[in-house]
Amino acid sequence: MNVLFDTDVLLDVLLDREPFSASSSQVLSMAEEGSLRGYVCATSVTTIFYLGQRFQSSRHLSRSLLPAGGVAPPRQIPNMPASARLASEQNDLELGDSNFGNAGLGTKAAGRREARKHVSVLLSILEVAPVNRSVLEDATSSRIRDFEDAVVASAGKAVAADIILTRNVKDFKMSEVTVSSPAHFLAAITAGDQP
Repeated sequence: MNVLFDTDVLLDVLLDREPFSASSSQVLSMAEEGSLRGYVCATSVTTIFYLGQRFQSSRHLSRSLLPAGGVAPPRQIPNMPASARLASEQNDLELGDSNFGNAGLGTKAAGRREARKHVSVLLSILEVAPVNRSVLEDATSSRIRDFEDAVVASAGKAVAADIILTRNVKDFKMSEVTVSSPAHFLAAITAGDQP
């Protein structure tokens, strides 16, 4: 099954936005394990990077998704879920960046490093749904009102996504690709239904 993750779902994992992060993390872990093929829209990657560099303190990212027993670098836990690996990367940065000065330059540099690490982890788990001329042309003729959502839906269509996971289901109601929230997606799989 091909699943396109909308930006909000990935941010739920990165920022541990309750009550949504648990189901979003679970589906992202399914992509990492290979039980589904996960995609991220190219525009989502740039948005996540932009927002990621703005968060300069690990207080913004969850430690609740870490494995029991505390923090361990991802290389020491080969089966660590994606969500925990992202939080672990953040912890590593907090320890390494604590000696920067107060001028703000170190904080800005730390934010860029955080963002690069988060994007690298996501790219190691998810394929990129490209945004090219045909995707943009399709989005401009879409019946989806929000252009950013139309681009995501068109990118999903271009990679033959079976479903787009988003919390913004109502804004995707005109999508040609089936849309679901992570929680409903998991409930359908648990019930043995097709999401």
